Amino acid sequence: MAVVERTFVIDESIAKQLDELVLFDEQSEFVSEVLAKQIYQINKEKLLKKMQTLRQSTKAPDGISTTDMIYQLRQGGQV
Repeated sequence: MAVVERTFVIDESIAKQLDELVLFDEQSEFVSEVLAKQIYQINKEKLLKKMQTLRQSTKAPDGISTTDMIYQLRQGGQV
C-alpha cells in the first residue's frame, strides 16, 4: 500500500475563495451549535416554569401537589 500526496496548482483568487468557504462553513457550524444551546435553554426554562405553575395550582389539602404525589408513587414511595 502506498500513500500518495497530490498537489494541485490553482489560481490564488480561487484558493482564497475556497479558504473563505471553509471558514464560513466552520463558522456556520459554530453558530448552529450556539443557537441550538440557546434554544434548548429557553425551552428548558419555559418547561420548568410551566411545571412550577402546575405544581402551585394543584396543591392538595395536605400541601403536596398532585404532580409530586404521582412522582412519589412512581418512585415506589408512599404519599
